[in-house]
Amino acid sequence: MEKRTMKFINCNGFGDVSVLQIAEREIPVPKEGEVLLKVVAFGINRLDIPQRKGTYQAPKGASDILGVEASGYIVNPTTLEPDQSRPVMALLVGGGYAEYVTVPKTQLMDVPKGISVEDAAAIPEAWITSYLITRRLGGLKAGEKAFIYAAASGVGTATIQLVERVFGGDSIAVCSGEDKVAYLKGLGAKLVLDRQNKEQDPVQEVRKFAGDAGIDLVLDCVGPTKLNENVSMLKVDGRIILYGILGGGNSPDVNFGPILAKRISIISTTLRTRSEDFKNELIEAFAKEILGHFETKTIVPVIAKKFNLSWSADAEPVRQAHALMESNTNIGKILVTLSQ
Repeated sequence: MEKRTMKFINCNGFGDVSVLQIAEREIPVPKEGEVLLKVVAFGINRLDIPQRKGTYQAPKGASDILGVEASGYIVNPTTLEPDQSRPVMALLVGGGYAEYVTVPKTQLMDVPKGISVEDAAAIPEAWITSYLITRRLGGLKAGEKAFIYAAASGVGTATIQLVERVFGGDSIAVCSGEDKVAYLKGLGAKLVLDRQNKEQDPVQEVRKFAGDAGIDLVLDCVGPTKLNENVSMLKVDGRIILYGILGGGNSPDVNFGPILAKRISIISTTLRTRSEDFKNELIEAFAKEILGHFETKTIVPVIAKKFNLSWSADAEPVRQAHALMESNTNIGKILVTLSQ
């Protein structure tokens, strides 16, 4: 049988965006319980950057191709004919930067009505992460207050909407720059702090907003450098969900006294390295509790920019998408759409 090939984005070594090149390899063959997805769009995520640079290794068994979320159509693996009657989106362990990717059936979701198949690529990683940290692990309840780091990111813009529009809480957002502050206020955040405003003391601003008792939940992707500050903002029995260490993994100045005195719970989590069973259950719960809110327009994926890639050209749009991610100027998700 003649081998069938596909185009994909290859990291030709590790380094800056110049290593991203279009290459060709065999189309993956779905295993039992999997489907073959023809990719229409894929999302750019923060973890793609260190993987490209060689400072982050994909989980064992994952595709060496970048990309942890995509949208498109299920295809017949024999004829490659797509079922365009059913647009879908998927959380992936890897492989999204390609024409085709295999996906466990249990990690597929139907694209909500009213969302285009291209824009749906902005949903899986950011919104499922947000749901995991806010609801499943954070246990946010109506009336509670949540402090959100990197609030202009894909996860951050999703979290503001879940807190405010779905779970009935109050969000305190942290970002960098007046344009982001204005956007996040428009998105519904009750209080927005600007890291570039050196006159703002986050702890004092939070106390003015929430009172001396403090807030309920901190959603932290920065890491230990903010731990003392986080504890100061939290009320007794407050919770910290740590889902990233963008500020570095070490801090010699952590004071454990207040953590113990206030009975602070600290839960760390990742998503990509979770077991298939965990992801299956999480995706099922997310689909049941959240997806319908997209159809009613209660929540919307925030998209910073879409770059269009033609497989007959070169990888420059993907390089530009990575450069935008590294600039930290985006508000919301960065997508790459594929010319069909």
